[in-house]
Amino acid sequence: MPTVDVKKTFVPFFVLILMATLAFGQKDIESEVMEAFNRHEIGALLSHTHMRAGEVEGESRKRLSLPSFSIFYNFHIDPKWSVGLHTDFVAEQFVAQSLGGGKSIERERPIAPALMVGFKPGEHFTFLVGGGADIDPEETLGLIRIDSEYGLELGNEWEFIVALGYDIRIDAFDSFQLGLGVSKRF
Repeated sequence: MPTVDVKKTFVPFFVLILMATLAFGQKDIESEVMEAFNRHEIGALLSHTHMRAGEVEGESRKRLSLPSFSIFYNFHIDPKWSVGLHTDFVAEQFVAQSLGGGKSIERERPIAPALMVGFKPGEHFTFLVGGGADIDPEETLGLIRIDSEYGLELGNEWEFIVALGYDIRIDAFDSFQLGLGVSKRF
């Protein structure tokens, strides 16, 4: 009668059963967590956009501080990752100095939409990076945006946000924004 080597026959079988059990059990736990949070988020921020030297209403300044606001939509893939559209609006006409300081770039109430990817490592901070365009009637500039947000839960899926962002307009000028706002998850 042939002998059966238990180690070669049953150990791989039990390892396979154990892995399948853990994998399917993990998916059940993950699906419960995924159903427990709201995937959509909309929000708005009031902010100021700050730039190096430029002109506003014909007056030259060493630093520009322009009123602006932002609206955004995020789709949360899971509790840590999101993808969204963030659009900034500057409320004034201005002339910005290019990074080299040589040429002036005139902007008339530009709109700057950007597709953003967000990562929320903990409870309060979210870090975002993305790209888009800075659009005004005369010229469209390429845009790279880096943002960080600190959020405080207000209850009922509302959140108070403090945001700091940095925009790089390719071959043009840079700016940073500091804003306060609210968002709603649903």
